[in-house]
Amino acid sequence: MIGMTLVEESNHVLRNVNDVQLSEVLKDNCLLEKLSLDTYDYDTNSFIDLIEYTEFQDYTDYVFVSLSKSVRLPKIVDFLNKFSEVTKFHFVSINEASDETMEQFIDRKKLTSKEKADESSEVILKNGLMALFTGVYPRMFRKNIIKHIYFEHGKDLASIHASIYLNCAINHGVYIEESQSVGNILERNIPGVVVFKDSLNTFVKDEELEELSEERLKQQFQIFSQTGTITWQERKNGIIDYSDMLSLGLARRLFIFEDGIYLDYRRTKKLFSDISRSFSEIELVKSGLDQKQEKNGLYEVFPLLISLALSLKDNKLLNFG
Repeated sequence: MIGMTLVEESNHVLRNVNDVQLSEVLKDNCLLEKLSLDTYDYDTNSFIDLIEYTEFQDYTDYVFVSLSKSVRLPKIVDFLNKFSEVTKFHFVSINEASDETMEQFIDRKKLTSKEKADESSEVILKNGLMALFTGVYPRMFRKNIIKHIYFEHGKDLASIHASIYLNCAINHGVYIEESQSVGNILERNIPGVVVFKDSLNTFVKDEELEELSEERLKQQFQIFSQTGTITWQERKNGIIDYSDMLSLGLARRLFIFEDGIYLDYRRTKKLFSDISRSFSEIELVKSGLDQKQEKNGLYEVFPLLISLALSLKDNKLLNFG
């Protein structure tokens, strides 16, 4: 059986297409009994999840039919095929195809007529970087999935264990603390959404994020609890390592620095000095570092209150009482 799924790429993020039917892009003489229309959640599932899923479904082949031009999809398919032993992955898009095998099913003219325009918005990518540096992710993401990897140096992209990438969400981000001109060649085979420190006009780390001590952060909570007021001197959008400082258990990220693998940007939670350690080794050490979460609803909503305060653009203390 051949599994087929309709997708589009927008800002390198893979999305399901729900307003077009597969039959609308297939050739008229196509044998439908060979095909199975499929959909998949690329935000909450990893590459290894997809490989295991296609094997369970007994798919001999799995085809991404993209209604947009290929940017990241060829990397995704190439990566999946390196590790899939049962299912062969393919893609057919507006501008290219991984091979000619699956073009026997797709009508190029019909596919082009359904083309989806790429949205040139940085909002999704910026929100992802805010999650990376604050550690605040929606609880919809399970604990053992990686949504972002930070690299101090682009040269280390190929040094981490392949199992790390396999356990990343299919829509995961890779942030490189270097300019595009330095690391552009290095990221060609990385299956994630790669962002360099100068990739986005709307995100400058030092302007968006504030670094606070745990003591100062607790003082902010105390003031708010007593007065209903947020005293936010710097008026920045987020607090670095917010989730980890409060042991919220929301972080879905890894940091690869020159001296090792960490769970946080401030380098207070080191896992290994050797950055080539496997995913299972990392998960084992992480389980020993997990702290019991202090139950406090204010901790999870406080980042939202900061955003609300900033949206009001009031230089005075903002009172929520």
